[in-house]
Amino acid sequence: MKVLVLGVSGHVGNAIARALLDHGHQVTGVNRSRRRAFNLKNLAIRRLIGDIPTAPLDRWMRGHDLVIDAAAPYPLALSSSSADTARLVEAATRRTHALLRAAQRQSIPLIYISSFVTLGQLRYGLDRVLSQVIRWLHPYFAVKTRIEQLLIAARRRRQDLAIVNLTGCLGPWDCKAPARCFVPALLNGKLPASTDQMLNVIDVRDVALNLIGLLNADLPPAPLALVGHNISNDMLFRWICEIGGAKPPPLVTPTAAGILATYFTEAAATRLGLAPPLPALIAMLTYLHGFMTPSPSQIDLGIKLRPLSATLDDTVRWYRSIGYC
Repeated sequence: MKVLVLGVSGHVGNAIARALLDHGHQVTGVNRSRRRAFNLKNLAIRRLIGDIPTAPLDRWMRGHDLVIDAAAPYPLALSSSSADTARLVEAATRRTHALLRAAQRQSIPLIYISSFVTLGQLRYGLDRVLSQVIRWLHPYFAVKTRIEQLLIAARRRRQDLAIVNLTGCLGPWDCKAPARCFVPALLNGKLPASTDQMLNVIDVRDVALNLIGLLNADLPPAPLALVGHNISNDMLFRWICEIGGAKPPPLVTPTAAGILATYFTEAAATRLGLAPPLPALIAMLTYLHGFMTPSPSQIDLGIKLRPLSATLDDTVRWYRSIGYC
């Protein structure tokens, strides 16, 4: 197949491109920067540069068999106002409409990479209230929800597409800015505490293999959650520190306390024109995690997860190889 991968230099998009190449497919990769990211070195891909909705999508898609969107917007910073959130949602809406219309004109199927946060979660009492407050406080959740609403509506109109919702991703080939990578921050002693929160984490390479499995099946009509290993945040941090030869954080706190600390720190830093030491979104996403089991649709794909120990070893090795820790 000839596959167009949007966000090819991103953590997930890069893993998908590598898996496609390994399985004999041809890849055209799109990213915003003209600078070739170091995780693209030696990859036999055709590279395009641009961003949606200003990019020539019809020309890009023409001649391809599939589009994989691993580059949807996800705001990292807190909004300064409701108007700022509305602006971000509107930009995401324009981008999604442009992508859907081009895919429909070119009669090409689309796989959209989303987040677990849009999946329905059973929460009760104060836990439910705090979850709702988190979703109200940060524009990330409004943007993700709006994109999926548009995609689900398009699917109901029988457009050929699938939504894949990922839990926390680990593994090699991440080249985000160091400040946005928790593993280097942990090994460099910049995280003062862990939490007692249950997480679900998956290797990006296992994500990619599951997507390869989708190429040989009908695209699922409902969003497909790809889940991995369940582990507490504290245990995950301790395991990474053991592999990396670092001391684990001395404190274990409730996740809600981490949200309050990072939220007010980011809000204060923003007012002063400074970069926050750790975005509040990381603590918020951590809180929204929970124990998760694979769906029948994921099980039917038949992809066996690699051991978490192997994922953590390779994650630490990758960040060290690029000088992050």
